Amino acid sequence: MQNLPTPSLLTEELRVRQTALLKRLSECVQEIRRVQDDVLPAIMQECDKHFRTLEIELQKVSLNAAELARREELFRTKLERGEKLTPQMITVVNAIVEKEFARMRRRFNEAFRMTSEERETAVKAHNHAALVNEQELAKMYRAIVKKLHPDKHTAEANTPHALPEEPSSLFAQFWHSTQNAYEHKNQRDLQTIYDLVCAGGEQEFSETNLNGTLQHQEYLKAEITRLEARLRVEERKLRDLTTTEPYTLHDLLKSQTWCASEQERLKNDIHEKQREAERSRAFLASLHADMPLPEPSPEKQHEQAFHNDFMENTYFSSR
Repeated sequence: MQNLPTPSLLTEELRVRQTALLKRLSECVQEIRRVQDDVLPAIMQECDKHFRTLEIELQKVSLNAAELARREELFRTKLERGEKLTPQMITVVNAIVEKEFARMRRRFNEAFRMTSEERETAVKAHNHAALVNEQELAKMYRAIVKKLHPDKHTAEANTPHALPEEPSSLFAQFWHSTQNAYEHKNQRDLQTIYDLVCAGGEQEFSETNLNGTLQHQEYLKAEITRLEARLRVEERKLRDLTTTEPYTLHDLLKSQTWCASEQERLKNDIHEKQREAERSRAFLASLHADMPLPEPSPEKQHEQAFHNDFMENTYFSSR
């Protein structure tokens, strides 16, 4: 019969597995941070150099074509139902379309007034939006802060701390990420930091008897199961980052042939959207030949002027 490991040997094996998982989790998180903070910004900067102007123009003509197409669709629907074209119908259709596109214009307006740093923060907050356990979030935050600031009292960990005079390497690595995760209630990121920073904070179990040893082993097994789940999540996140754009453009951007081809594709897309807009505009003009559209209000003119300025000066990359 195969000999079973002694309780103390099994405990040590579980600790080794826990340590190995924490090491892999740390490496994975560091690689994610490197990709997000260094690799992707560099790729986007290179993309901007080659495609920024064309993609701004494509955004501009796409929005214009979409609004005209929506007006055409509503008019065609009403005419197919046998409704008579009247000034009132024109007013109603225009009001419907303006209301539908108001949200998009408002989002553009908000983004235009934000700094690039504020836009990045807003995107992160949106991407990480989720229901969180406030009590658990605060508990993890306090534990991390206490670990990073061992000289601080636990009660002081309820709010973000000032930087210590001589930050430790552990502090330098995790402090900013901790504050960002807590501020945006990103429970997943905070949990990962907790796993890494608070490693070794095992429950106190007395191993003077078999019962205490078994309790300790059950705790370690539960921790291993949880860490394996966390590692799967982070590995999937890293895989998603490195198998989609803009990461996959890294090598392509080194090819002048590919860049020229991509520029040509964008130009063709722009021309197609312009043609779509012209077709819709021609249809609307035929309907309104004897019934011109009402002049836009001063508010509408101001809004359109702002929109034109915004589209000319602000870049929304589809990448």
